[in-house]
Amino acid sequence: MPRPRLQPPTLKAINALVRYAGGNLLYKKRRQGRGSVRPGDVAGTPQPNGYRLLTVSKKRYYVHHLIWYMHHNTWPDFVRHINGDKTDNRVENLRAADLNEYRVEQNEIHRAQIERDAQEYIS
Repeated sequence: MPRPRLQPPTLKAINALVRYAGGNLLYKKRRQGRGSVRPGDVAGTPQPNGYRLLTVSKKRYYVHHLIWYMHHNTWPDFVRHINGDKTDNRVENLRAADLNEYRVEQNEIHRAQIERDAQEYIS
């Protein structure tokens, strides 16, 4: 069964919280309390998988999805980093992908990792 599709936040909610600058989302307003932020701080929390998550309207979203949405006003199932660097969220480095493209890319990444591991084992 396919996973339920995450509904995007409104652009108004995103734009009230952050602005885009050079591949990052930066907070617009000071926020006190747990994890207080200042205007200009990079928005989102780094995750172990290399991506950043940002809470908008009480839901968590990947920052690269929000950046894509802010610039293209569409919410694709997957947003990929063209150069493979999960921290490079410049809009020109992002592209929309469907499930098949995503699976092909994941298989290529996995196959390359197996080959690297095999070479290390042989060496």
